[in-house]
Amino acid sequence: LAGGWTKGDAVGRLAGADALVVYAGDGANDEEAVVAVNARGGLTVGVGPEAPDAVQLSVADQAAFEAGLYRLAAALCG
Repeated sequence: LAGGWTKGDAVGRLAGADALVVYAGDGANDEEAVVAVNARGGLTVGVGPEAPDAVQLSVADQAAFEAGLYRLAAALCG
C-alpha cells in the first residue's frame, strides 16, 4: 500500500469505530489484517489452504467463499 501502509494499518484507517469489519484472506501476507480485524471484534475468513492461522472461519477455496457470501446476502436481503 502507498506510503508504507500494511493491510493491518489499512483496517484501522479505513474502518469506522462502529463498523463491523469482515476480512477474507488467502495467504500469510493477510495475517496482520486478520489480527487487526479480530481485535476490533470483526469477522475473519480464511480462504484456501494457505490462509492465516488466526482466522475465525475457513473455507476451502474462492468458490466456497463466493457461495457463502451469496447465501448470506440472500438471507439478509430476503
